[in-house]
Amino acid sequence: MDGPSDTVPRAEIARSISGHLSLPVIPRGPRSVDCAKDLPVVQGARTHCTAHYLRGTDRDMTVRVVRVRGGEITYVHDAPHR
Repeated sequence: MDGPSDTVPRAEIARSISGHLSLPVIPRGPRSVDCAKDLPVVQGARTHCTAHYLRGTDRDMTVRVVRVRGGEITYVHDAPHR
């Protein structure tokens, strides 16, 4: 997060997820990730994201805030699913 805010921008969430799904242990990460909306900085808040893979395969996932402490937010996503 950049500075005080009550949301995490959806573009930042998408970059984070794309980087996580493209780790060296995952040989074919997504070509892009899109998120439906910014993520409110509230424990339990959710948003929907889609990872777009080569060959036109899309995988949906839910991103959820698991902890908010001071200026730090921790969010997780479930495994990409159809």
